Amino acid sequence: MAGFHIHAGVTIRAGDRAGLERLCRYGARPPFSLERISLLPEGRVAYRLRKPCCNGATHLVRTPVHFTDISARFASPPWRPARLYLA
Repeated sequence: MAGFHIHAGVTIRAGDRAGLERLCRYGARPPFSLERISLLPEGRVAYRLRKPCCNGATHLVRTPVHFTDISARFASPPWRPARLYLA
């Protein structure tokens, strides 16, 4: 199954500004850590992995176009917008 899941059991009471801010920050965060992205001298993009892969790799290295293609897959398609319902 493609896409993402949001826990539907989260509720925020009326007037809970701190809870609303936490929820908005969670929903607005990028799908990957910007601190882990770096541009290599030859122009390729490196993404530092959280844990090494089974083959020992610690970074994914791609061309800028390929990296953009991969990261664009995390965005929801325009015909199926992501929705966050607040109760």
